Amino acid sequence: MPFTDSSFAGRFLADGRYELLNRLGSGAEGVVFSAREHSSTSPNPIPRAIKIMYSHSDCDVTSNPQTTEAELQSLAAGHPNVADVYDVFEDAEYTYIVTDLFDAGDLHTYVWNKAVPLAGDVATVKRIFLGILDGVAACHDAGVFHRDLKLANILIDEKLGRVCVADFGLATTEDWSCDYGAGTPCYMCPGRSPSPSPCAGRALTFPTYAEALGSANDEDEETQLPYDTRRNDIWALGIILIELTCGLRPWEEASTRTSDRFRAYAADPAALRTFLPISTALDALLRRILLVRPYTKRAPQQVTLEEIRGAVERMERFWMNEEELADAGPVVQFTWDTARRVVPCVTQQKCWSVEAACPERNPVSTTSGKAAPSAVEAAVLAQHAVAVREREWQSSGSSSAPVSETSECSYGPVAEQVEHSCSAGLKRGSTGTCRPSIWKKFVSVFRFRVA
Repeated sequence: MPFTDSSFAGRFLADGRYELLNRLGSGAEGVVFSAREHSSTSPNPIPRAIKIMYSHSDCDVTSNPQTTEAELQSLAAGHPNVADVYDVFEDAEYTYIVTDLFDAGDLHTYVWNKAVPLAGDVATVKRIFLGILDGVAACHDAGVFHRDLKLANILIDEKLGRVCVADFGLATTEDWSCDYGAGTPCYMCPGRSPSPSPCAGRALTFPTYAEALGSANDEDEETQLPYDTRRNDIWALGIILIELTCGLRPWEEASTRTSDRFRAYAADPAALRTFLPISTALDALLRRILLVRPYTKRAPQQVTLEEIRGAVERMERFWMNEEELADAGPVVQFTWDTARRVVPCVTQQKCWSVEAACPERNPVSTTSGKAAPSAVEAAVLAQHAVAVREREWQSSGSSSAPVSETSECSYGPVAEQVEHSCSAGLKRGSTGTCRPSIWKKFVSVFRFRVA
């Protein structure tokens, strides 16, 4: 969007009531600034956040998507885990939504910048996740479904210990929707990929969905049918829980067509513990949250938010114990080390170079003589290298992005490409090779230490 600091910072809005300060961030729908509210009822300026979006002047008040966002957020506002809306106003060009200002910003920034990692901290993970869960429950109780839950849309006030769901730009009151592609791909449930939809944007009722499902192939979890917006929020909560505990998302899109890791999980949910250092209790909960085919006759009953809360409250640990980690493969060990932000080390400090990460290029490491990791292992290691480099870049305060371009789904896209290139032969029986452009990008940036 064409918003810049210089164009808004220092402006006064609403006859001088609000003073815009610094740009906090931007997204597909608008930009957010920190602000001060000068009120006659308060002797001191009140910290606020103001979201600025283009007004739809051709819309009436009831159909304006900007005012609709504020209205939907207001339905659940008042709950301590949902960001409050204090004011909504417009001018000739823009719509402004005034909300709380949170000192620690969004949860994505907080997790990356937190001096002490969350891995191993059961109490903090529980406090943050249960806060998010309660905020989502308040939204659902009010008949509002968020559809874009992710760390960047969760705000946190470290001083008050408050965690709030925010940014209702894609929220809906529809139980079932055909609005595919709305949201962030790595948090979408299966079937929400941005591809042509047979229902052409119409929200359908459950009976219509059930009739359509009856003629669909039960084995195809990506049939483009109306999706359950409640289920989509619950799925996103599962991805968020993995992020909080493991420091990464398991895949960049829940699609068997584009992600080998999701394809493995869809075939056998036990695959989750082959690359995530999660406890058996967390694994069991995630299998219920991340149901690939929830509406087939063979599917278990879908988990509720209340059941998720109870399971998390009872959980004594989220991670494997030392014995399980010792028996786990190099990918799980690497995940655990990087989640704790320690240099992934192994016996005798044996180090793999990137050249050893692809079996087709170099089946034996020239450094240690050990067989190189499999293509899938190499891709996961590469995924973590991207995350580590992004963390180092963010901590340095540099204005230039690292070699691997960052985004909300930046933990694995390059790794996915390497995985597709290197594992083509392993997965499909052909002779797969690493594409030079991808290989060059990795050689110039990353080195791994693995078991």
